[in-house]
Amino acid sequence: MARATVVMCMVLALLLGTRGSFAAEPSRAESPGNAGARAKGFHLTRLNIFHDPQRPLGPLEAARVSLTFLQEETGRPSEPTRGLGGGMVTHHYILAQIMLAGANAKADRAALLAAARSAPAGEYRDCIHLMLGLSGDKSVVPFLVGYLGDAGNSPWLRGHAARAFLRHPDPRAVDVLCATLKDPFYVVRTSGGPAKCYDLRILARSALLNMQEKGVPLPPAAVAALPHVVIREEIPMDIPPGTPPKE
Repeated sequence: MARATVVMCMVLALLLGTRGSFAAEPSRAESPGNAGARAKGFHLTRLNIFHDPQRPLGPLEAARVSLTFLQEETGRPSEPTRGLGGGMVTHHYILAQIMLAGANAKADRAALLAAARSAPAGEYRDCIHLMLGLSGDKSVVPFLVGYLGDAGNSPWLRGHAARAFLRHPDPRAVDVLCATLKDPFYVVRTSGGPAKCYDLRILARSALLNMQEKGVPLPPAAVAALPHVVIREEIPMDIPPGTPPKE
């Protein structure tokens, strides 16, 4: 039942804005071929390169393309634009899509690590570390813990830190994941009726449940709280679809 709920609600590509913001569902930007999921500056259709069966990317090339896209988007952030579904496609949304595409394409870790070592502190290097986390590199776990725990970071990108621990469990993340079970960030989804969906809580709960299944000890309070974490709340119908996020 918990995993079914995750499938319905936990789509990181639908995270928008900052904590406590309202947002309608964006267009289907998980499918980069959707022409509506474009932003001024970076077109998400460019991510098709990661999925082209006629020219599959090897790990080194996937890393090179990912780093090029991240450099481009962090160097010149795209302007927000509205997708076909009414939600906003933002700079952080685009970064999240690039990182996920690169990690899923198995971008070469050594190339990513080398790029991170030579990059100055800032958003670009943070994104490389998040990609490494999604790829299972344990050297970035302390970074991921700190990044997820900092509410000042974009929920889009914090979500990737939580997703990294869902994909690659690590006991060092238990405390920050427990704290994230109460994170106030939500987005408004309209499918199945308007509701607040607490995406970071969903990711944190799923990561903790996965750890529990694998025998990682959890604090008794967390074990007791997991079945009762609020991940979705129905809301009145008078909140209009397409209400922009408050970034």
